[in-house]
Amino acid sequence: MIFENTSQKFLNMPHWGYKPVFKGLTGIYFNASFRVLAIGMSGLFIPLFLLELTKDLSIVFLFYLVTQLIQLALIFPLNKLVSKIGPDWSMALGTIAEIIFLICLFFSSYYPTFIWLASFFAALVVPLYWFPYHLAFTSECDHKNLGKQIGIISSINRIVGAFAPFLGGLIITGWGYSPLWLFAVAIMLLSIIPLFVDQYDKKEKPAKLKNVINGLKGEKFRPFTISFVGVGIEAVIYGILWPIFVFLSLKRLDLLGAISCITLLTSLLLVFWIGKKSGKNSKKLINFGVKISSLNWLIKAFFTSALWLTIFDVVYKMASVFVWIPFDVLVYKKAKNNPVEVIMIREISIRIGILVGIILSWLVYEFLQSWTLTFAIGSLSMILIGKISETSSD
Repeated sequence: MIFENTSQKFLNMPHWGYKPVFKGLTGIYFNASFRVLAIGMSGLFIPLFLLELTKDLSIVFLFYLVTQLIQLALIFPLNKLVSKIGPDWSMALGTIAEIIFLICLFFSSYYPTFIWLASFFAALVVPLYWFPYHLAFTSECDHKNLGKQIGIISSINRIVGAFAPFLGGLIITGWGYSPLWLFAVAIMLLSIIPLFVDQYDKKEKPAKLKNVINGLKGEKFRPFTISFVGVGIEAVIYGILWPIFVFLSLKRLDLLGAISCITLLTSLLLVFWIGKKSGKNSKKLINFGVKISSLNWLIKAFFTSALWLTIFDVVYKMASVFVWIPFDVLVYKKAKNNPVEVIMIREISIRIGILVGIILSWLVYEFLQSWTLTFAIGSLSMILIGKISETSSD
């Protein structure tokens, strides 16, 4: 009883017991910048590490499949935990889970079975970190200047993360994967500190299962649900299979990192412009970006030189700016009055989309072994993402 009372007081103690020095979400923004640097260095190379370690793309698919199934199983129980301890502690725990995930990858080089423990900790990151992150932004953002705010955040993240993939590729080329995981762990540890030095620590009530189910099935929310599924499918094609395709084409990790660096930098100026235009023009911008991105996926498998891979990735990244900034504007507007349920629907739908993307890609790999058809799934994902422009909310 004494322990419970003491622990409860400790968890409720605001910002480690001292006055916060940053207003609003500033601490979360600093935290996100550190995370972008760590993930930019390491995230691009995780699928390649798993492929080199297991020598089997099917195992890579299975790793991500298991991760998503665990996330779906834990998302509601962990949502109750988030509502009790608040976003600061929750996001700190989510970051620690990601650190343990990276440490598991480090040990996987010596004991390959550690990848399955890594899968478990990777599954904790979305419910513990990203769920309260989106709630925080929904709660604190200025809805009159939402596009501009999202554009600024996106720009900061691109500036911070622009050279990270190239640096990650150089580290792997020179010293291997293990030092890369340790570099990322060190940066992740630093990212925890800013969470506790801003004013925001709003605790939200947990999502109600009935409301989430009704939202998932409801006709009014259907354009959002379909588009979130598309986001999940796109995450598989671009986040997992595209790096593998580029590496198999070029056989050089430093070039893979350089391509990612170039694409981030070239899309930077566009982010500012799209941020200002998002709002009343959100749907038009999304439709334009979706058309370019869909076409890009259909033709990029036919070109495998470094120059063409860079060109196609630059075009894709620039087109994606037209999609993702106004996309987030529409989502945060939708979540304004009912944030917990909307963000929960978002996360569940995206997990379902990732599962669909993994299964479809796996089937193509097992039976057809065609990159062209695999990337056609990416084209399909963009069409589904474009469904959000059919919503009545703008």
